[in-house]
Amino acid sequence: MIHFGVRLSVGAVLSGVGTITMCADLTGFPCAQRPSCPHSGLRGWLERTAHPTVACMEEVMALLARQGGIARQRDVRRAGMSRRCLRRLLKEGRLRSLTPDLVTNVAEPAADEQLRAAAIGLAATISHEDAALMWGIELATTPDRRHVTVGRNRSRLRHAQTRVHRADLSPDDRIQRDGVWVTVALRTVIDLCRTLPVAEAVVAVDSALRQDRVSVEELTGALRDLPAGRGHDRVARALLLIDPANGSVLETLCRVLLHLAGLTPPETQFVVRDSKGSWIGRVDFAWPDQLLVVETDGFAFHADRESYRADRRRGNALLLGGWRVLRFSWEDVVDHPDEVVAAVRTALGLP
Repeated sequence: MIHFGVRLSVGAVLSGVGTITMCADLTGFPCAQRPSCPHSGLRGWLERTAHPTVACMEEVMALLARQGGIARQRDVRRAGMSRRCLRRLLKEGRLRSLTPDLVTNVAEPAADEQLRAAAIGLAATISHEDAALMWGIELATTPDRRHVTVGRNRSRLRHAQTRVHRADLSPDDRIQRDGVWVTVALRTVIDLCRTLPVAEAVVAVDSALRQDRVSVEELTGALRDLPAGRGHDRVARALLLIDPANGSVLETLCRVLLHLAGLTPPETQFVVRDSKGSWIGRVDFAWPDQLLVVETDGFAFHADRESYRADRRRGNALLLGGWRVLRFSWEDVVDHPDEVVAAVRTALGLP
């Protein structure tokens, strides 16, 4: 016979608190005689069904903290939370749904939320342009899609507004940062050399070199170890054009543009002095034999009035020293490259 033996008051029922003196199992033995009984109280039953236990919530919060506030629902359930409890937390706003399979405990969407969602949802590694940005590597253009990498055997994976690359990454190719996997800086720039136009690839490599994210020795070693046929020629071409002395994205773009047009500057970051050997200034590109200087002016070229005046004084000193100066803006180099090439060609007296 089944014995239920439940003693509850009306108030206890309404408050969800009561005392169960006999377990509703097939034995009929009081729970007090079996402390390990999973049905030892109504409060425990409610916690297992609609309310998360303290231990469960701690484990789920730890999971979310490790992954930057985002987790897959299946991982939340593996941490001990029931489906009913998960639905309750979503309804109460203690968790927020990102996709049918992802939840977050961050109330307001973060700038990198969709990127993290793609990486965690696909069990992928952040790579290419997005990995570059995480490493502080400058890019010539802002990516319009997220970039992640998965194994070659996971061909059917898709995610909205995300470019899913496929490659078998070695343990040395990636590192965990803020709860997500990211390709290391060296692997990141090699990937960019494979996939970006050559000028944009060189921009990324130059930036990584300027910031000591990678070294020339590491790059040449990576090229040597790269199997033939996997973008080897594209990587080699980009690495031939690197110049970490270039001080900005615009300088690199202009230098590569001139190189591809057959007008490679013989000097970069060249120090100009007057006839007495006094310092005039450092210029972006120079053809000393022809007393020609090419300067690039970015958006924030003159940070204040004093830098503006200093630049004008230097320009005057170059002119008085017999140097000719061509200046090009971002729009000139990016939007009107043919005009830049034509101007330099004319200044050099070339047809």
